[in-house]
Parts: sequence; C-alpha cells; structure tokens
Amino acid sequence: RSHHDVPLFGAMAGAALRIPPDSYSHQAVAILLNGYSKTLSFGPKPRTPEEAWDHAPLFSYLSHVALQLEPFKWDSQGIALVLNSLARMHLHDELLLSTFAGYAVSIPPEAFSPQNVANIVNACAKSHYKHVPLLDHMSRSARGVRCEEFEPQAIANVLNAYARLDHLDMPLVQHLCKATLRCDTSLLTAQGVANTVNALAKFDVRDPPLLKHISSTIIHDIIPTCSSQGTTPWGGVCIGFDPQAVANVANAYARLEYRDTELFTALREVAIGLSSEVWDHQALALVLNAYAKVEIFDRSLFDYLGEVARQVPERSYNAQAVSNVANAFAKADLTDPPLFAFLSNVTLQLPRSEFTAQGVSIVLNAFAKLDVRDEALFSRLSSVAQSLPPSDFSSQSIANIVNAFAKCDLDDPRLMRSMSRAAQCLSPSDFSGQAIGVMVNAWTRGSDYDYDLLDYLAEVIIQQPYALYEAQNVALIINAYVKADRVTSELFSYMRCVASTLDFSMGDAQNVAVIMNSLAKVETFGSEEKGLGTLFETLVQAVPKMNQSTISAQAIGNVANAIARRLPHNSGGRGDTER
Repeated sequence: RSHHDVPLFGAMAGAALRIPPDSYSHQAVAILLNGYSKTLSFGPKPRTPEEAWDHAPLFSYLSHVALQLEPFKWDSQGIALVLNSLARMHLHDELLLSTFAGYAVSIPPEAFSPQNVANIVNACAKSHYKHVPLLDHMSRSARGVRCEEFEPQAIANVLNAYARLDHLDMPLVQHLCKATLRCDTSLLTAQGVANTVNALAKFDVRDPPLLKHISSTIIHDIIPTCSSQGTTPWGGVCIGFDPQAVANVANAYARLEYRDTELFTALREVAIGLSSEVWDHQALALVLNAYAKVEIFDRSLFDYLGEVARQVPERSYNAQAVSNVANAFAKADLTDPPLFAFLSNVTLQLPRSEFTAQGVSIVLNAFAKLDVRDEALFSRLSSVAQSLPPSDFSSQSIANIVNAFAKCDLDDPRLMRSMSRAAQCLSPSDFSGQAIGVMVNAWTRGSDYDYDLLDYLAEVIIQQPYALYEAQNVALIINAYVKADRVTSELFSYMRCVASTLDFSMGDAQNVAVIMNSLAKVETFGSEEKGLGTLFETLVQAVPKMNQSTISAQAIGNVANAIARRLPHNSGGRGDTER
C-alpha cells in the first residue's frame, strides 16, 4: 500500500511466467493473483508506454497453474482469493469457475469465514456465474456464523451478490438482516449500505425496524463522516456518497414503500452537494423517480437535478432515462421548460429501436400531464408507436398514448386506428379498470367514434370483477357510452351493480356529477329494467352526505342540471329537488 513500483511489478510478472507449474504451491498462486489484481486495480498507472505491461498472459498462466494443482489441497481462503482476483480483473474463466465451485462445495461449511463467503459469492455475481449448489453451500456457511462476527461490508457483498444472481434465499437474508442490526455501524460505508438496501429491495424485505436502523445509521453516522473526510476511495470501497450510492439508497426505500422523510431530506442535501460533473443520466433518473414515488416533491432537488440532466451529454441518454426523468417531473407536477425542451431534442435523436411501447407511453403521458404540447415530439413518438407490434402494448400503455394525444388536442387518426387494433388484440384479463376508463374517454372526445372498439370494450367491461373499478372509472365509462349513444341494457345493468359496491359519498363529487349528468341525457331512463333510475337515485342520495368543501362549482352545476333534466320522467321529482 505504501509503494507501487510499476516496472518492478512488470518484471516480476515476467519471472512468474518462467516458473514451471509444478514449482507453484496453492498459496503462491492465490497470493500472486490477489496481489496483482489489487495492484492493477488500485495502484498507480504506468507513467510512460515503456512502463506498461500486458497482464493478460500472467493471469491466464496462473489460472492454468491453479487447475493443475492437487484439488483437495485448496482451502476456503485460497479458493476465495483466486475467484475474487479474477472477478476483480473482469476475467471470466468458465472452466476455473466451475472447477473451483466444485472444490468449494466439498469443503465443510464451517471452514469458510464470512469474508470467504463474501468474496466467493461476489466473484460469482461479478462473473454472472450462477452455481446453485455453491450458493446454497455458502448460505449454509453464512447462516452457521454468529451475527456478531459479520462485518458490514461482508453483509453488503453477500446480499448484493445473491440479489444480482437473482437467487432468493430467505433464511440467509433473514440471518443477515439480524447481523445488520448487530454490526458495528462505524464500519459501514456509503457504498456498502447502498448495496445492502438495494438487495433488501430486490428481495422485497419490508422490515421497518431494520430499515429505520439503516436510515438512522446513514443520517447520523455515514453522512457526517463523509462530510468530514470527503470521498476517499481505497480498495474499491467508496467511503463517501457518490451519485450511484444516493440513487441506490433512495430507490430502495421507494421500492419498499418506506417513506422516511428524515432520510430523504438528508439524501437531498448530499445530492445537491455533489458536483454536476459526477452525475450520469441513470443515477439522476433513479433519484428523481424515487422522490416522486414516495411523493416528496422537493423543488430545490428537482431544480438542481433538472439542471444537471441538461448538462449530461445528449448522446449518453437512452429511452429509459428520458422516460424516467420526464415521468418523475410529471408525478411531482413540476414544470421545467428548459429540461423538457432538452428531453424532446434527445428523444428526436434516439433510434426507434431504443423505444418500447411502455417507454413511448410514459414520455407522452409526462409531456401531456405538464401541458407541454410539443408537436414534433408527439409526431415522432406516434410514428414509433405505429411501428411496434400489437403484442408490445399493454392496456395501460395504449390508454396513456391515446389520452396524451386527446389531452393535448392533437388529432392523429392513423395512430388511433393503430392503437385500436392493438387494444382489440388484448384479452379481457389484460385490462385494468383505469385503462378502460381512460380509453373510452379518449376515443369519444371527438366526433368520429370507433364503434368496433367501443363494442369490444363493452364486452371487456362486463367480464371484469366489480372490484376492478373505482368511481372515476365508472364515471368515464358511463359518460363515454352515453356520449357515443352506445347504451346497452347489459352494459348499464352491469355498471349499476358496480356502482352499488362503491361509496360515492366519500369520493370526488365530480365523479357523481358526471354520472348523473350522463344518465339524465338518456331519454329512456325511466325504465327500471335497465336499473338506471335506481342508480340515479343512489347518486342523488349520496350528494347530501358529501363533505361540502370537496364539491366544486362545476359539480354543483352538473348535479343541478341532471336533476332538472330528470324531473319530467321522475314521479318523485319534487323530493329530488328538495334533497
């Protein structure tokens, strides 16, 4: 650590290559691989071309030697060093990995220290090598160690490795969660804690005491230490927070739906304190999305990261990053015209192959929600959407796309026909109540109705369970079908049944007003066979029970107009008026 002589290390590598395999011991191979991998990863770089040397032959040769040595003399420490060294250098040797995995599972679990386990599984994760018997064996080893014997970095590496390999081992996760509560928090690093909570989110571990313990450690131990020491990388561990660590922590807590306002406030200060040059599009998108998800709409953070986003080179963006950034600002209902102009320009330059149906829908929905009527962007994404196969679309993505065009008053018949075909390719089970409501509303905004689609959606509607619908969905559906004059006894009898399961007095008065106004427009609603009179009466009775402060002038007008329309057809009209 105190001195790295680059020419000397190069010369010794040449000497190591000249030593025959049978002269090496197991320990010598492990120490050489570990020493060179650390030196090359963390030591100084060659100052001149003459000092540089090609390390690939040395690692290839030592890997070959390792496979020639007697198998049963490899111990847990040697196996851990060899695998970790090659992973550190991003060298993937399938034969060596599979051979050493076999060696490891033949050694008793109690022979492995927590650090051995961490190095082995971390090496597998870095090499994308999932060997289930080895992972199970390492789990047994880790679970046999007392919680107090684990260091925080080992816990973080093990959890992170199992998460990256998508290998859920709940007994191991639970044991390491207990170890986290008992470990020495003074040894935690920003990157380590980020890896830990990221793995917890991956495994959906919703443990409030544990999450509170970790957030308290971040706030009271790690952040103050980082502020006093700065960011000091050594041995690949980032002692201070970098953008990715901030993003991983914020994103993990958001995914676990643990809204710790003190933690998010502290992370905001860390994020704003980081130089704009160290951010990339992925980290800033994750941070913005996390704050939007937990509904902490901090204007100072969004303003700062919006400015940072415009400084990230356009060519580094992909469609996912554009959609994440735009969606976060839309969720926060925060406008940033320069940022959205930038995102539009980025989107126009991205190739079609970058986009998915979901990505197109998210970007369009974000621009429409914030009333950014960018015709060039909408035209471009319309073209992209029409080029995608119908199987790429979900009901929600179709709903978002057609709703965005309707909200911005942009007429695109070809797109609407394309989305209609995609919608009719979906099975009834693919629809959500919200998507159905948004779709029928969007397709009945103009005067050119798509009756084939409306008839198909009517069939879809009545096949769904009542619980799928909320009051707003019911209002949109009834209003759309009345407007399109596509009223059927079967559809409206079904909607009456759905409405009977909802408590309208606790909801938005505008939903009640829209339904009443729609029902009042249908001349034949005196017929009880359709159940419409009963539904109307139910809504009339709900209105007086509502909180008056939630009733808008528009709702009052719609309700009064609906009752006035219904009076000639209603023998109890006077009672309606008085109520």
